[in-house]
Amino acid sequence: MTPVVRDTSGLFQFVDRKKNIIRRSGENIAAAEVEACLTAHDKVKQVAVLAAPDEVREEEIMACVILKSPADAAEPTVREALARELFAWCFERMAYFKAPGWMLFVDSLPTGTSAKVQKIHIFPPGVDPRGQPGVIDLRALKKHKPATAH
Repeated sequence: MTPVVRDTSGLFQFVDRKKNIIRRSGENIAAAEVEACLTAHDKVKQVAVLAAPDEVREEEIMACVILKSPADAAEPTVREALARELFAWCFERMAYFKAPGWMLFVDSLPTGTSAKVQKIHIFPPGVDPRGQPGVIDLRALKKHKPATAH
């Protein structure tokens, strides 16, 4: 998905803000596309996808997920299994490189007066989101692209 697309009538439409585009290994990935995929899962209530720094790939996808039933991720082993399930969900529905490399289950996301998620307030400026407690590293799952991936 690109930030600007041409619709059926030939007009261009602005799809996402440039700052909501994650650049991973030369690929442009719209955060909105990953959010839509994860939100379609029956256990997910809300998602915010953002870029996390990556030394090798420039940026990596981090998904901050609110579950419909927070008790589903109460224990670390259950959280990791659920993160792997959501990763596989994305893997089956999008190009393999668009699946999140990092996942964090949260109780809430900061919103503004318009009720839109304020991604800039999820992690304080200058804080590396990868080092936060509870972040699950899924990057190893991306190393082996399955034959069924897009």
